[in-house]
Amino acid sequence: MGAIANAASGPGLRVGQDYASGASLAVKFTSKERDAETGLDFFGARYMSNAQGRWTSPDPTPFGITVFNPQSWNLYAYVVNRALSSVDVNGEWWTPIHKDMIRIALGGIVSEANIARLQHRQDVMDADQKDQTGHFMAVPHQDLGEAHDNSMKLIAKNLAAASDGIGGNGEMSAGAVDHFGDAIHTLHDMTSPMHTTGDGTPRVWEGYGGLGQKGAAHWLGENDPSDSWSRFGWAVRLTLAAFVQINPMAAAKRGITAENYERVANERISEYIDRYYIIKSKSPGEQDAARQCALGNPAACN
Repeated sequence: MGAIANAASGPGLRVGQDYASGASLAVKFTSKERDAETGLDFFGARYMSNAQGRWTSPDPTPFGITVFNPQSWNLYAYVVNRALSSVDVNGEWWTPIHKDMIRIALGGIVSEANIARLQHRQDVMDADQKDQTGHFMAVPHQDLGEAHDNSMKLIAKNLAAASDGIGGNGEMSAGAVDHFGDAIHTLHDMTSPMHTTGDGTPRVWEGYGGLGQKGAAHWLGENDPSDSWSRFGWAVRLTLAAFVQINPMAAAKRGITAENYERVANERISEYIDRYYIIKSKSPGEQDAARQCALGNPAACN
Protein backbone atom coordinates (compact mmCIF):
# COMPACT_ATOMS: atom_id res chain seq x y z
CA MET A 1 0.00 0.00 0.00
CA GLY A 2 2.71 2.45 -0.97
CA ALA A 3 3.87 4.77 1.77
CA ILE A 4 1.72 2.98 4.32
CA ALA A 5 3.54 -0.26 3.68
CA ASN A 6 6.77 1.58 4.51
CA ALA A 7 5.40 3.37 7.57
CA ALA A 8 7.20 2.75 10.84
CA SER A 9 6.17 -0.69 11.97
CA GLY A 10 4.74 -1.39 15.36
CA PRO A 11 3.47 -4.23 17.34
CA GLY A 12 -25.16 12.03 11.25
CA LEU A 13 -26.76 14.99 12.28
CA ARG A 14 -25.00 18.12 13.47
CA VAL A 15 -25.29 19.43 17.00
CA GLY A 16 -27.88 22.15 17.33
CA GLN A 17 -30.01 20.98 14.41
CA ASP A 18 -33.51 22.43 14.30
CA TYR A 19 -35.90 20.10 16.11
CA ALA A 20 -39.14 20.81 14.30
CA SER A 21 -42.06 18.75 15.47
CA GLY A 22 -43.80 16.10 13.40
CA ALA A 23 -43.85 12.36 13.00
CA SER A 24 -41.70 12.59 9.86
CA LEU A 25 -38.91 14.10 11.94
CA ALA A 26 -38.74 11.40 14.63
CA VAL A 27 -34.99 10.93 14.06
CA LYS A 28 -33.24 13.71 15.93
CA PHE A 29 -30.03 14.33 17.84
CA THR A 30 -27.10 12.35 16.33
CA SER A 31 -29.64 10.32 14.33
CA LYS A 32 -31.32 8.86 17.42
CA GLU A 33 -35.08 8.28 17.65
CA ARG A 34 -37.14 10.72 19.69
CA ASP A 35 -39.94 9.32 21.82
CA ALA A 36 -43.15 11.14 20.92
CA GLU A 37 -44.63 10.95 24.43
CA THR A 38 -41.63 11.98 26.53
CA GLY A 39 -39.63 14.00 23.99
CA LEU A 40 -36.49 12.04 24.94
CA ASP A 41 -33.91 10.63 22.50
CA PHE A 42 -33.25 6.89 22.82
CA PHE A 43 -29.57 5.87 22.61
CA GLY A 44 -29.90 2.19 23.41
CA ALA A 45 -28.36 2.22 26.88
CA ARG A 46 -30.34 5.21 28.19
CA TYR A 47 -32.32 8.29 27.24
CA MET A 48 -31.03 11.76 26.42
CA SER A 49 -32.96 14.92 27.32
CA ASN A 50 -32.39 17.36 24.46
CA ALA A 51 -34.02 20.16 26.46
CA GLN A 52 -31.51 19.78 29.30
CA GLY A 53 -28.56 18.60 27.22
CA ARG A 54 -27.91 15.67 29.57
CA TRP A 55 -28.84 12.06 30.24
CA THR A 56 -31.99 11.34 32.22
CA SER A 57 -30.18 8.66 34.21
CA PRO A 58 -26.56 8.33 35.35
CA ASP A 59 -23.97 6.17 33.64
CA PRO A 60 -24.51 2.82 35.41
CA THR A 61 -20.80 1.99 35.32
CA PRO A 62 -17.69 3.86 36.54
CA PHE A 63 -15.68 2.99 33.45
CA GLY A 64 -15.98 6.44 31.89
CA ILE A 65 -14.46 8.21 34.89
CA THR A 66 -10.95 9.55 34.37
CA VAL A 67 -9.18 11.05 37.35
CA PHE A 68 -7.57 13.76 35.21
CA ASN A 69 -10.89 14.92 33.71
CA PRO A 70 -13.27 16.38 36.32
CA GLN A 71 -16.10 16.48 33.77
CA SER A 72 -16.05 12.68 33.59
CA TRP A 73 -17.24 12.49 37.21
CA ASN A 74 -20.62 13.89 36.17
CA LEU A 75 -22.42 10.67 35.26
CA TYR A 76 -25.26 12.62 33.64
CA ALA A 77 -23.07 14.62 31.25
CA TYR A 78 -23.23 13.94 27.52
CA VAL A 79 -19.70 13.15 26.17
CA VAL A 80 -18.21 14.94 29.20
CA ASN A 81 -19.67 18.21 27.93
CA ARG A 82 -17.73 18.09 24.64
CA ALA A 83 -20.70 17.81 22.27
CA LEU A 84 -19.03 19.98 19.62
CA SER A 85 -16.19 17.49 19.15
CA SER A 86 -17.58 14.12 20.24
CA VAL A 87 -20.63 11.95 19.64
CA ASP A 88 -21.88 9.21 21.94
CA VAL A 89 -22.74 6.13 19.90
CA ASN A 90 -24.92 4.21 22.33
CA GLY A 91 -25.12 6.07 25.63
CA GLU A 92 -22.22 4.23 27.27
CA TRP A 93 -18.91 5.93 26.50
CA TRP A 94 -17.05 8.41 24.29
CA THR A 95 -13.92 7.70 22.26
CA PRO A 96 -12.21 10.87 20.97
CA ILE A 97 -8.74 9.34 20.65
CA HIS A 98 -9.11 8.88 16.88
CA LYS A 99 -9.72 12.62 16.59
CA ASP A 100 -6.67 13.47 18.66
CA MET A 101 -4.43 11.37 16.41
CA ILE A 102 -5.85 13.05 13.31
CA ARG A 103 -5.06 16.50 14.66
CA ILE A 104 -1.57 15.51 15.78
CA ALA A 105 -0.72 14.05 12.37
CA LEU A 106 -2.53 16.47 10.06
CA GLY A 107 -3.10 19.72 11.96
CA GLY A 108 -1.80 22.62 9.86
CA ILE A 109 -1.32 20.29 6.89
CA VAL A 110 -4.95 20.01 5.85
CA SER A 111 -7.57 22.72 6.33
CA GLU A 112 -9.48 23.06 9.58
CA ALA A 113 -12.69 22.30 7.68
CA ASN A 114 -11.23 19.02 6.48
CA ILE A 115 -9.86 18.20 9.94
CA ALA A 116 -13.39 18.60 11.29
CA ARG A 117 -14.81 16.44 8.51
CA LEU A 118 -12.19 13.74 9.07
CA GLN A 119 -12.97 13.78 12.78
CA HIS A 120 -16.69 13.50 12.07
CA ARG A 121 -16.07 10.37 10.01
CA GLN A 122 -14.69 8.73 13.14
CA ASP A 123 -18.11 9.12 14.76
CA VAL A 124 -19.76 7.73 11.64
CA MET A 125 -17.47 4.71 11.60
CA ASP A 126 -17.88 3.98 15.32
CA ALA A 127 -21.66 4.26 15.00
CA ASP A 128 -21.66 1.15 12.79
CA GLN A 129 -20.72 -1.97 14.72
CA LYS A 130 -22.53 -4.49 12.50
CA ASP A 131 -19.52 -5.21 10.28
CA GLN A 132 -16.15 -5.30 12.03
CA THR A 133 -14.09 -5.03 8.84
CA GLY A 134 -13.85 -1.27 9.28
CA HIS A 135 -12.62 -1.76 12.83
CA PHE A 136 -9.90 -4.30 11.98
CA MET A 137 -11.55 -7.01 14.03
CA ALA A 138 -13.14 -10.38 13.39
CA VAL A 139 -16.66 -11.43 14.27
CA PRO A 140 -17.17 -14.68 16.21
CA HIS A 141 -16.30 -17.79 14.18
CA GLN A 142 -14.67 -15.75 11.37
CA ASP A 143 -11.27 -16.86 10.09
CA LEU A 144 -8.73 -14.37 11.50
CA GLY A 145 -6.64 -14.35 8.33
CA GLU A 146 -9.74 -13.56 6.31
CA ALA A 147 -10.68 -10.77 8.69
CA HIS A 148 -7.17 -9.29 8.40
CA ASP A 149 -7.22 -9.41 4.59
CA ASN A 150 -10.71 -7.91 4.39
CA SER A 151 -9.69 -4.97 6.56
CA MET A 152 -6.53 -4.34 4.54
CA LYS A 153 -8.58 -4.43 1.32
CA LEU A 154 -11.03 -1.95 2.80
CA ILE A 155 -8.20 0.43 3.71
CA ALA A 156 -6.79 0.17 0.17
CA LYS A 157 -10.24 0.69 -1.36
CA ASN A 158 -10.94 3.82 0.69
CA LEU A 159 -7.49 5.26 0.02
CA ALA A 160 -7.90 4.67 -3.72
CA ALA A 161 -11.32 6.34 -3.67
CA ALA A 162 -9.87 9.27 -1.73
CA SER A 163 -7.04 9.63 -4.25
CA ASP A 164 -9.54 9.65 -7.12
CA GLY A 165 -11.33 12.60 -5.52
CA ILE A 166 -8.29 14.89 -5.40
CA GLY A 167 -8.03 17.67 -7.95
CA GLY A 168 -5.01 18.70 -9.96
CA ASN A 169 -4.08 21.33 -7.39
CA GLY A 170 -4.27 18.90 -4.49
CA GLU A 171 -7.70 20.02 -3.33
CA MET A 172 -9.79 17.21 -1.83
CA SER A 173 -13.47 16.82 -2.61
CA ALA A 174 -15.90 16.15 0.23
CA GLY A 175 -16.14 12.54 -0.89
CA ALA A 176 -12.36 12.20 -0.90
CA VAL A 177 -12.17 13.49 2.67
CA ASP A 178 -14.85 11.03 3.76
CA HIS A 179 -13.10 8.05 2.17
CA PHE A 180 -9.80 9.16 3.70
CA GLY A 181 -11.42 9.51 7.12
CA ASP A 182 -12.83 6.00 6.86
CA ALA A 183 -9.43 4.61 5.86
CA ILE A 184 -7.81 6.41 8.80
CA HIS A 185 -10.28 4.87 11.21
CA THR A 186 -9.45 1.34 10.11
CA LEU A 187 -5.72 2.11 10.18
CA HIS A 188 -6.02 3.43 13.73
CA ASP A 189 -7.96 0.38 14.82
CA MET A 190 -5.25 -1.79 13.31
CA THR A 191 -2.84 -0.22 15.82
CA SER A 192 -5.15 -0.45 18.83
CA PRO A 193 -4.08 -3.00 21.47
CA MET A 194 -7.75 -3.83 21.91
CA HIS A 195 -8.31 -4.53 18.20
CA THR A 196 -5.21 -6.50 17.22
CA THR A 197 -2.60 -8.71 18.88
CA GLY A 198 1.11 -7.93 18.93
CA ASP A 199 1.61 -9.48 15.50
CA GLY A 200 -1.31 -7.59 13.95
CA THR A 201 -3.86 -10.42 14.05
CA PRO A 202 -7.42 -9.11 14.48
CA ARG A 203 -9.05 -9.82 17.81
CA VAL A 204 -12.61 -11.14 17.94
CA TRP A 205 -15.29 -8.55 18.59
CA GLU A 206 -17.84 -9.82 21.08
CA GLY A 207 -19.86 -6.65 21.37
CA TYR A 208 -19.92 -4.08 24.08
CA GLY A 209 -20.89 -6.85 26.47
CA GLY A 210 -23.89 -4.84 27.62
CA LEU A 211 -22.48 -2.98 30.58
CA GLY A 212 -20.28 -5.87 31.60
CA GLN A 213 -16.57 -6.57 31.84
CA LYS A 214 -15.86 -7.18 28.15
CA GLY A 215 -17.10 -3.78 27.07
CA ALA A 216 -15.31 -2.05 29.93
CA ALA A 217 -12.03 -3.81 29.19
CA HIS A 218 -12.21 -2.81 25.54
CA TRP A 219 -12.84 0.84 26.35
CA LEU A 220 -10.23 1.05 29.09
CA GLY A 221 -7.65 -0.49 26.75
CA GLU A 222 -7.84 2.33 24.22
CA ASN A 223 -9.06 5.30 26.21
CA ASP A 224 -5.69 7.03 26.54
CA PRO A 225 -2.48 7.09 24.45
CA SER A 226 -0.48 5.95 27.47
CA ASP A 227 -2.26 2.59 27.19
CA SER A 228 0.29 1.88 24.46
CA TRP A 229 2.60 4.71 23.45
CA SER A 230 4.25 2.52 20.81
CA ARG A 231 0.96 1.87 19.04
CA PHE A 232 -0.11 5.48 19.45
CA GLY A 233 3.03 6.63 17.68
CA TRP A 234 2.51 4.01 15.02
CA ALA A 235 -1.03 5.30 14.38
CA VAL A 236 0.14 8.90 13.98
CA ARG A 237 2.88 7.89 11.54
CA LEU A 238 0.42 5.79 9.54
CA THR A 239 -1.99 8.72 9.35
CA LEU A 240 0.60 11.05 7.88
CA ALA A 241 1.93 8.31 5.60
CA ALA A 242 -1.57 7.72 4.25
CA PHE A 243 -2.00 11.42 3.48
CA VAL A 244 1.34 11.57 1.66
CA GLN A 245 0.33 8.51 -0.33
CA ILE A 246 -3.03 9.83 -1.54
CA ASN A 247 -2.14 13.51 -1.88
CA PRO A 248 1.61 13.94 -2.50
CA MET A 249 1.07 17.35 -4.09
CA ALA A 250 -0.63 18.87 -1.04
CA ALA A 251 1.92 17.21 1.24
CA ALA A 252 4.83 18.56 -0.79
CA LYS A 253 3.40 22.07 -0.44
CA ARG A 254 3.97 21.65 3.29
CA GLY A 255 7.44 20.24 2.74
CA ILE A 256 6.40 16.67 3.51
CA THR A 257 7.43 13.80 1.27
CA ALA A 258 7.62 10.01 1.36
CA GLU A 259 11.26 10.44 2.41
CA ASN A 260 10.73 12.72 5.42
CA TYR A 261 7.16 12.13 6.63
CA GLU A 262 8.36 9.88 9.46
CA ARG A 263 10.61 12.61 10.85
CA VAL A 264 7.75 15.12 10.65
CA ALA A 265 5.36 12.70 12.36
CA ASN A 266 7.87 11.95 15.11
CA GLU A 267 8.39 15.65 15.78
CA ARG A 268 4.64 16.04 16.19
CA ILE A 269 4.43 13.00 18.45
CA SER A 270 7.23 14.37 20.62
CA GLU A 271 5.52 17.77 20.91
CA TYR A 272 2.28 16.08 21.91
CA ILE A 273 3.99 14.03 24.61
CA ASP A 274 5.53 17.20 26.04
CA ARG A 275 2.06 18.74 26.35
CA TYR A 276 0.58 15.50 27.70
CA TYR A 277 3.10 15.18 30.52
CA ILE A 278 2.82 18.82 31.54
CA ILE A 279 -0.87 18.16 32.18
CA LYS A 280 -0.26 14.82 33.88
CA SER A 281 2.62 16.17 36.01
CA LYS A 282 4.68 13.01 35.56
CA SER A 283 8.42 12.68 36.13
CA PRO A 284 10.94 13.59 33.40
CA GLY A 285 12.01 9.94 33.32
CA GLU A 286 8.49 8.75 32.59
CA GLN A 287 8.12 11.43 29.93
CA ASP A 288 11.34 10.47 28.18
CA ALA A 289 10.44 6.77 28.29
CA ALA A 290 7.05 7.51 26.77
CA ARG A 291 8.69 9.60 24.04
CA GLN A 292 11.20 6.92 23.14
CA CYS A 293 8.51 4.24 23.15
CA ALA A 294 6.21 6.30 20.89
CA LEU A 295 9.10 7.03 18.53
CA GLY A 296 9.72 3.33 18.00
CA ASN A 297 12.24 2.25 20.65
CA PRO A 298 10.77 -0.96 22.11
CA ALA A 299 13.34 -1.05 24.92
CA ALA A 300 11.74 2.09 26.38
CA CYS A 301 8.24 0.61 26.50
CA ASN A 302 6.94 -0.89 29.71
